[in-house]
Amino acid sequence: MEEIRTSPGGVRVFSVDKFKTARLSLLLAVPANGREMVENLLLLLCARRGTEVYENLAAINRRLDDLYAATLSCRHFMDGDRQVLGFTAEYIEPDFLPDATDTAAGVAEVLAQLLLHPKREADGTLLRGTVAREKQDLVDSIRARRNDTRTYADTRCRELFFAGEPNDPSLLWSDETVLSVTPEELTVRREVLLRDACISFFYTGREAEETVRRRLTEVFGRLCDRCEISLPVRTECGIRPVQCAEEALPVTQSVLSIGYRAPLSCVMGGCDYEAFLLLNEMLGVMGTNRLFLRVREQMGLCYSIGSAIDCKKAALFVSCGIRAQAYEAVRRAIGDEIRAIADGRFTDEELAAAKQSVDNSLMQLEDSPGAKEAFIYTRLLDGLPIGVAPFRFSVAAVDRDAVMRVASALAEDTVFFLRGTQESEEETEDQEETEAYVDDEV
Repeated sequence: MEEIRTSPGGVRVFSVDKFKTARLSLLLAVPANGREMVENLLLLLCARRGTEVYENLAAINRRLDDLYAATLSCRHFMDGDRQVLGFTAEYIEPDFLPDATDTAAGVAEVLAQLLLHPKREADGTLLRGTVAREKQDLVDSIRARRNDTRTYADTRCRELFFAGEPNDPSLLWSDETVLSVTPEELTVRREVLLRDACISFFYTGREAEETVRRRLTEVFGRLCDRCEISLPVRTECGIRPVQCAEEALPVTQSVLSIGYRAPLSCVMGGCDYEAFLLLNEMLGVMGTNRLFLRVREQMGLCYSIGSAIDCKKAALFVSCGIRAQAYEAVRRAIGDEIRAIADGRFTDEELAAAKQSVDNSLMQLEDSPGAKEAFIYTRLLDGLPIGVAPFRFSVAAVDRDAVMRVASALAEDTVFFLRGTQESEEETEDQEETEAYVDDEV
């Protein structure tokens, strides 16, 4: 695969001719900083509600329809101790249209409106009605999180795991904090955000780099040339006593979520990152992962199970849906699988399968503009090389000892248990059978 060319400043162009649609992303990265995270998210949500040219969301959608049904999505995610927010648009390339509609220019203009020209009150403050509506919608979504028990349990685990750190999720998902934000605060925050954020533009499509850069410069001006990236200052988190928390909900399936800390050498760009990636793949990601085959299939202790890593914070999380009575057995079985890898009780075939799984994902980046953009962007933010081919070689070179070393260094840190208080039909049937058996014996 060819090395991706990058342009100076904040504009990055991935020239490919295999798609008829183009993808343009506008992303702003800022340090995660408590209450400011809530204000930034509210700014993103308010931006889509209307601009100087497009009065409301309906007007924005009509304009996108005129651009041959271009699509626009809001982006918000955490990248370690950074918060990233912005927009991504996808549209048909002008070369494939039956008329002279310039979809590329139209989409760029819509993005500029969203970022630079929000609707305001006469005194220059962001519209108070819009701010109030978005605050309430965000609060409603926060309070509705329990409706998705798996996601809720995983989020609560992360809130406890990262409590007190710059990217503390509990600050971002606090309805009290959301309701306390004022339009005046948001107006000031918007100016600071535009002044301080690392602004990046990503284009994937058929147009030449010079054409894309010229168009974006005409619309966004000097923002296209400002891409200062502050590298993170990381400190090693020492091992602390395991913190356990539990909540009860009237649902049938319980959820267990466990967070493990790894050494800083496992963060993206660290000397053990590739081994950490393979450990996670072997433990709970690839189709033949150990947690699925052993804890779910062989032992029958859970309904579903898997693992994931935060590659910027050196953290590994295991999440599973279980019967409440299986809590202790599942927790013990997960720990046993991690210790087995640490002791080298895995085959060369398992490690080879994990490498192949990761390599397949990397090879598929060329077929997914979104995944390719994510791979490159998250590495750029840490000043790391963005080439896919060298990274594939690094993954392939990992040996057994490196994976064992990382597994040995994992420390259980946070356990969150969402206990379901309702019995499932299966449990009810088992209980009825047991009672019937007892009656017969009597």
